[in-house]
Amino acid sequence: IRKGDPNYWQWRKNTGKPKKIKNPQELWEAACDCFQWCDDNPMAKQDFIRGGDSAGAKVDLDIPRPYTWQGLESHLDDMGLVSKLDDYRANKDKSYEKYQDVLTRIGRVINDRKYVGAATNIYNAGFISKDLGLTEKVEQHTTIVEQPLFGD
Repeated sequence: IRKGDPNYWQWRKNTGKPKKIKNPQELWEAACDCFQWCDDNPMAKQDFIRGGDSAGAKVDLDIPRPYTWQGLESHLDDMGLVSKLDDYRANKDKSYEKYQDVLTRIGRVINDRKYVGAATNIYNAGFISKDLGLTEKVEQHTTIVEQPLFGD
């Protein structure tokens, strides 16, 4: 059935918009490709040698690239699949139900990479804890100082 067909609207009503990622396996394989790219392309960080004869000399350190949803979406876009996973992750109208297990697995891999990186001081712990929603809630107290109505 094609768009010009008089019954196209009925077919479209029942089939919905075709998904660009054909199945959960394709999504998982694309995520693994993205993770592998991150592993193969670490970030460079400049630091200084802190002791010994070379103290003060600049060195470039390889820092593992964090896995992120944004990075995965960029990777999927580069592959010509999708530019955003919002609909897949939101699972509106249960249209993306079969993708939920693999999205959960991908999320766990992403969060684990960030958490372990922060715990080992590879990444900024404050930044990562906010990203993962792990920050402590601090209650603010306001003290109101009242002036006496009548002086002594």
